[in-house]
Amino acid sequence: MKRVLAALGCALLALAIGPSGQGAQAVSPAPTHGGVVTDTPRTDLPQTLDGAVEAGDQVGNALVYGGTFDTHTLPDGTPLTQRNLVAFDVNSGALLSGFRPVVNGAVTAVEAGDVAGTVFIGGNFTSVNGTPTQRLAKLDIATGKLVKPFSGSVNGPVKTLSRVGNRLFVGGSFTIVGGHPRANLAEVSTLTGAPSSSFTIGVTGLRSSGCRVDGYCGGLTGAIVRSVRATPDGSRLVVMHRGDKVGGLTRWGAAKINISGRIPSVTGWRTDLWDASRNQGRTPPVSIVEGDLSPDGKYFAVSTVLGNFPPLHDTVIAFPTAGEALVQPLWVTQTFDSTFSLAVSDKAVYIGGHFCWTESDQSTVAPMYWPGLSGNAYSCSRLSGYQFRPQTTFRGGIAALDPLTGHALAWDPRSDSYNGVNFLRTVPRGLMLGHDGTRIKELEVGRSAFFDLQTP
Repeated sequence: MKRVLAALGCALLALAIGPSGQGAQAVSPAPTHGGVVTDTPRTDLPQTLDGAVEAGDQVGNALVYGGTFDTHTLPDGTPLTQRNLVAFDVNSGALLSGFRPVVNGAVTAVEAGDVAGTVFIGGNFTSVNGTPTQRLAKLDIATGKLVKPFSGSVNGPVKTLSRVGNRLFVGGSFTIVGGHPRANLAEVSTLTGAPSSSFTIGVTGLRSSGCRVDGYCGGLTGAIVRSVRATPDGSRLVVMHRGDKVGGLTRWGAAKINISGRIPSVTGWRTDLWDASRNQGRTPPVSIVEGDLSPDGKYFAVSTVLGNFPPLHDTVIAFPTAGEALVQPLWVTQTFDSTFSLAVSDKAVYIGGHFCWTESDQSTVAPMYWPGLSGNAYSCSRLSGYQFRPQTTFRGGIAALDPLTGHALAWDPRSDSYNGVNFLRTVPRGLMLGHDGTRIKELEVGRSAFFDLQTP
């Protein structure tokens, strides 16, 4: 018995301190859709009536949405108050009545748990169900209760989560995790929430302000690490961010970290897209808002904001994941206005934001954007994408791009949002969405929506 307890103790310690030379751990299978989701949203789900839907994931048969909301209407018209975190059954559309956690602040990251029926949440909350819980928690889907012994403690907002086996990678804007210094990026145990002693790579030096070659000077605020995604084999972590350095090395926009060994290390992968040498001696702001990795791990894409200025701002940029040195984009496509959200499937790069135009399948300009075209662009007027037709096509706040070219696919549901579509995520059953409107394709859906896979 003593030996059994000792072995268990060693196992728990290994989970807490991180990898110990055991090699890469596989991630949960990425969703493979086989096609583009339907452009007609489900109308049998509860409708969120206020606030913002900012995150979500599918956990078993549950669709879990997080954000800063309060009120909903069930499909039968019954009003519901459920703040910041809510879950529905993906098959029936019914509310998960047992999942009623009380979260006292914004939920901006949701990730399916390491154990079936559990979910990780991150954000800017400080308690769950009355228990002090600093911005990171693990919940039971059936009951909404905290799952112990996991105990999250982060001293700043959590923006993104990615799980690799028993390792949970956390990104955002923070300096302390579990009582230990961590600069905006950390690894914690999925069992205990304790930070790994071997993963100490930080993202430092906010690169969200600067001047462009056209003379425009601007800046941004918000979480410095915008997205973290692990490759399918669990060996590499792609970090998409607004910092200057990753692990002390200059890596503007994105970096790739080797997480397969005992001591993680920043690889040689880098892009010079934001370098002064590419921008007439200037260092313009890195305005990445969201990013995602393809299911096969071969490329990742990021969305950008901050005024129409290709290739750096109001664009979607795709990079190859391979390479251990300087890399160039696979493609850059213009949206002529802010692109807040992005999600990648095997057949499409879904994008959302405050735009009405993107590049069409007739775009012939190489390298897929118009160099020198800058300045403010009003996305739904003739001052933006309209003037470039037929190389552009109208898309009302949401679009699907061809993963090979960045050109718009025929998919065109359109959102009635004012500020835009701020959240997208591909899940096994389809595509989750959050916006500040109430209708998609002229159908009433509230602040959240869900697009199912195409039926045979």
